[in-house]
Amino acid sequence: MYTAIFAFIYVLINIKKLKDKRIIKQLIINILLILVITAFFWVPLLEHKMMANYEVFKPGRMERTEVLVAYKLDFYRLLFTKSTDYMIYEIGIITIISLLLTPLAVKKIKDKEYYKIYLFMLISGIASVIMTLKIFPFEYMPSILKMIQFTFRLLEFSSFFFSIISAINIVTLSKKIETKEIIILLVAIMVLTIPLKSHLRTLENYDETKLWPAVEVNENTGRVHAGLASFEYLPTKAFKNRSYIETRGQNVIVLNENSSCQIENELKDGTKMSFDIKYVLEETRNRTAIYILFRL
Repeated sequence: MYTAIFAFIYVLINIKKLKDKRIIKQLIINILLILVITAFFWVPLLEHKMMANYEVFKPGRMERTEVLVAYKLDFYRLLFTKSTDYMIYEIGIITIISLLLTPLAVKKIKDKEYYKIYLFMLISGIASVIMTLKIFPFEYMPSILKMIQFTFRLLEFSSFFFSIISAINIVTLSKKIETKEIIILLVAIMVLTIPLKSHLRTLENYDETKLWPAVEVNENTGRVHAGLASFEYLPTKAFKNRSYIETRGQNVIVLNENSSCQIENELKDGTKMSFDIKYVLEETRNRTAIYILFRL
């Protein structure tokens, strides 16, 4: 949603360029390419959305205003991290230094079109940062804009916009930079980033299967589940009938009571499941639709 908003504003800024048929053709090609590349995600998403209603889209599930407000940031957290802070939200010393060059760099940008895009990137980056802070009235925003859950996710946008501004600032002010100056700059960057190492938490012998074990849903499962979060990713019908999910067996179930279909060699190991389907009668294969339900 936020990406679409920023993209729409960008298009409006460059609306005059849409008179060029070549640019329109490129936009259409890019849109089609984007749809093809992301089809693995949005096609199953649409299929699921069309087949059932999901709890995640209901107020109070993914969109929880109290959580959004609770995770608003103090301004200092954009600049440094206390030893008692668990998460790191710093913009980064390199980016900050580069942004401080903006007043000098902006004066040297002569091209109006280039200048317009530069301002868009700068304003969008600043807006993204402001929206993460406690001063921003997120609680009064429309529900669809609060689906982001955590305000700090908007730092992904500011990182993108500021990276472009930082690069432009450095290049604009150092067009005649020499090799030795590049080396000095690289050494300075390394020195400035070394202190950040103390903030980073590393996991030795990282094993994802141990970090996120496959947890069965049963009567003892708590409110939060590794695969289903707070169970809001379930279809509404399943969410309201969670007791069935908790108590049903681990075996494959054939929903057609009248079918002559048998399940053999059933094996389940965590999230891996295998089995053979045996048709007792040939007409079962040809005429009867077999619906199989199994539990991960």
